[in-house]
Amino acid sequence: MIIALVSNKGGVGKTTLSMNIARGLNSRSATVVLDVDPQQSSTHWSRVGKLSGFDLPEIITLSDQSIALELNQLLDKVEHIVIDCPPSIEAEQTRDALKHANVAIVPVQPSPIDLWATVHIASVVKESNQENPDLRAAMLLNQLEPRTTLSRVMKNAVGQLGLPVLPIALRRRAVYRNCLLDGRSVYDTGSRGEDAIIEIETVIEEILKL
Repeated sequence: MIIALVSNKGGVGKTTLSMNIARGLNSRSATVVLDVDPQQSSTHWSRVGKLSGFDLPEIITLSDQSIALELNQLLDKVEHIVIDCPPSIEAEQTRDALKHANVAIVPVQPSPIDLWATVHIASVVKESNQENPDLRAAMLLNQLEPRTTLSRVMKNAVGQLGLPVLPIALRRRAVYRNCLLDGRSVYDTGSRGEDAIIEIETVIEEILKL
């Protein structure tokens, strides 16, 4: 399965999700992360993690290379490919990833700016479906604070954007931010990461059902 993490703005947790979802998938069967974001956040994450000896999936960094060519080479070797896309739905790499992905996951944080930035993604997915009719897409609410009014409003608002919403929502947790800093996944955080692991595992199961 090819899973593209796409967004239309930075800071929504795309790379954090890419790395943790890939780590969870890798425990099931061989998985790689294809880093096509010019910022190369997944690549930097992996470098830090390897220096500390953490168990992370393989990262392949692409700059000008063809995504299609790389995917063709990988599909016979691994079961899952997670593509960490640039924070723009109009980026060439994002458009290219949507042409080949089986699933597109769109993380959205509980803020009006995130909501506005996500409005056009549904239309781009529909365009991509013309060339890739097997593409399925869903939004994932990320960094929710359940007791806030904004988070409750967002759950309703996101459902109006033209894409299905995964039933699981990820809460704002320090463990996700800490993983980013020291290059590990939530699976490598011991008891501190138990709730986050449950969330990521639920996300993975929902993705596999799409």
